[in-house]
Amino acid sequence: MQNIDPLYILEPLIVIVLSVGLILYWRSRGNRFTRYALIFSLVAYAGAILVKIVVQLLTVTAVTTTFGSESIATGLYYGIQTSLFEVGGAFLVARYAVARGRFTEKDAGAYGISLAFWENGVYLGLFSLISIVSIYGVLAAGPPGSKAALQRAPVQ
Repeated sequence: MQNIDPLYILEPLIVIVLSVGLILYWRSRGNRFTRYALIFSLVAYAGAILVKIVVQLLTVTAVTTTFGSESIATGLYYGIQTSLFEVGGAFLVARYAVARGRFTEKDAGAYGISLAFWENGVYLGLFSLISIVSIYGVLAAGPPGSKAALQRAPVQ
């Protein structure tokens, strides 16, 4: 157990608490926060990630071969994708929601908070927490065939 530092679990937990806390704070102040804000923001965020994955599968080799993996041009390649797909996609999804009568100007804050929630609370917080807990579980169990694992095995 000496390989496990429980302080590493605090980072994703703090991110999750802050993300959820912001939503709860927003609602406690009497601001509008509908399920549509969460749903449409998830569509915008997940859609942007999927489009970025597809674009990168088709183009990243050409870009890194031409400009290298660490260059200004490669940084621009990633930055332009983020601005177009994440920001532009969030705008298009919000525009769609407004056109369908699901959003009004009162939903703007909740939509922004929801976008932050999916990136920070779920992607950076929850997924990191799952990863860290999984690693700690493997370290606590010890490698297969090790003395620690054999000591825990039932005797037959």
